[in-house]
Amino acid sequence: MENSTNQQASLELQLELLQQRLPQDLEVLDNLVQVQEDFEKVTIKIKNWQYKADETLENFHSERQMLGQKLADLENQQSEQKIIGDRLASIDNQITENKCKLSEIKTQLAEVQQKQIELQNQLADFKKFQQNMIERVLPNFYQRFDNINSTNTLTVAQQSTKCRHEGNPPGSKFCSKCGEAIS
Repeated sequence: MENSTNQQASLELQLELLQQRLPQDLEVLDNLVQVQEDFEKVTIKIKNWQYKADETLENFHSERQMLGQKLADLENQQSEQKIIGDRLASIDNQITENKCKLSEIKTQLAEVQQKQIELQNQLADFKKFQQNMIERVLPNFYQRFDNINSTNTLTVAQQSTKCRHEGNPPGSKFCSKCGEAIS
């Protein structure tokens, strides 16, 4: 009797520890999901920036071609050629800067995507661990609990009068009157 009480107390302690840890595990899971969502948002923003940078780069190329044509038309007018040349140099500098920015954005995007993959792997590992813990601990707990409960039920049943287990719904495992297992 004392051994079954100790087993039941041990199982209840294990269950309590699992129940205490579950909110923390769920919070970690929620945090990982939030981080993944944040990374996805950042990825979308970076892709938008990349698209805008590509579009701006295309506009700069178009503007450079247009100014180049004007420069050819105005070869006889040196002052205008100087202005256009300066404008082309400015556009070239902007193109170079945008290429650098685009390269940085692509690097950041690759880092964000790698981090996202790592977080997804961590999340998958955590889910496997959690499922493994549930599959490993709970059946053992319920089996021990049922063993202890059936031992206690036999002791109580021996002290009380015999019940015929009549009037129970079909398929019942326990008697609704005495609580004893129906064989």
